[in-house]
Amino acid sequence: MNIPIKEKELILEKITAPASRASLLSFISWLDKACIATEDLTSIPYQILARAIVAVGYKLIDEGEKSETIEMTIGAGEIYTLHPSEQNWDRFFECATRSYPFGPGEGCFSINELEQDKRCEPGSGCTSGAGSLASLGLNDNEVMSIIAAALLPWVKGNDDLVKSPHKS
Repeated sequence: MNIPIKEKELILEKITAPASRASLLSFISWLDKACIATEDLTSIPYQILARAIVAVGYKLIDEGEKSETIEMTIGAGEIYTLHPSEQNWDRFFECATRSYPFGPGEGCFSINELEQDKRCEPGSGCTSGAGSLASLGLNDNEVMSIIAAALLPWVKGNDDLVKSPHKS
């Protein structure tokens, strides 16, 4: 994946910020706006969203949230990350809808701190489904660290796979 330099710098800035609720919310708001700004379901923002969801999904499984719908969403997300296409995004979206609030499917994903008294506005996490990343009952610092660990090698061009702690 060849990410343009300016976009790469912004992504790195977002994912290398010290892990906190504030950095997670900033990442979600930025990602939601970036996804809204493009209609291309194979664009970098959508790929980032899928990779983040997959990585956090493995943490959910580790925390005992193992379910068939979450596993199907992770699987569809992995296929999308390896082969970004509208068809693969649609399958990922369909699986995420069945595992709501996990993943960018149908449903409201707005985050109270980001709404600013307006539900589902750009940057609220809702429209893209990025708000799912802060709606899963996981520790925000850990979620941000998981996202950074999953995205850094990909953004730097060193890796094209989301690493599962369950696969060797």
